[in-house]
Amino acid sequence: MFDAVISRANMVIPGLFSTLELYCKTRYNSSVLETLVNKPELIVDALKDLYSNTDVARFIIRELLIKPLVTTSNKRINVDELLNLLFEKPDEFKKLVTAFIDPA
Repeated sequence: MFDAVISRANMVIPGLFSTLELYCKTRYNSSVLETLVNKPELIVDALKDLYSNTDVARFIIRELLIKPLVTTSNKRINVDELLNLLFEKPDEFKKLVTAFIDPA
């Protein structure tokens, strides 16, 4: 599933996913998608630090990470609701994302 997300993300904003990947590997010792799933608040913090703008961070997370993740999932999830969860209740975001990428 993650390969499909990466492929879609690279089509949306070429090069940015690789930059974020390097940032997360260096700073958090995990991939962008692992960080998004396991410690979602760190992705928000990283993008706010890099761009000094919450709106830009929201756009990038929506288009580069959440939208491709939802698109490759077979679950019906509203992208904007998931984005709002990430920014407002990262623990609930984590539970929801974990459930739909790894249904047990």
